[in-house]
Amino acid sequence: MPVVLSIRSGGGTGAARVGKQLDKFGRKGRRVLIRHTEALGLKIRNHAVKSILQGSPTGRVYGRHRASAPGQPPASDTGDLAGHIFAETGSKGKQRFVDVGTTKAHGLYLELGTDRIEPRPWLQPAYDKQSRNTEKELLSRMRRELK
Repeated sequence: MPVVLSIRSGGGTGAARVGKQLDKFGRKGRRVLIRHTEALGLKIRNHAVKSILQGSPTGRVYGRHRASAPGQPPASDTGDLAGHIFAETGSKGKQRFVDVGTTKAHGLYLELGTDRIEPRPWLQPAYDKQSRNTEKELLSRMRRELK
């Protein structure tokens, strides 16, 4: 069975305010939320992929491979991890969410570290950067699209 590492975006402190806004707009508001959630998931995924593929590793050299330093996104040789990062949306009741992650076990080991490897985070930094203003962006999108 594969290891799945994912970060779920949904809920949070602004969810109640957004939920009240959505209730005012009914189905149209829910469609805006779905599009926004999908877009957020893709932004997080794309940021994670880019950080792995376009990073400038400064760690040790092993043969022809230069590793990333602890704290940097992992250095890519084959693109295997970057090629297996997903973004999937879903819902539970009225709540929409997006799961972004990978089914590659080494993605988990690199993100969190092991007893032999210091963390090379690639998913949490992408989530942190891309989800910073999501409540404001969603409310702004709703105002624009639901006039």
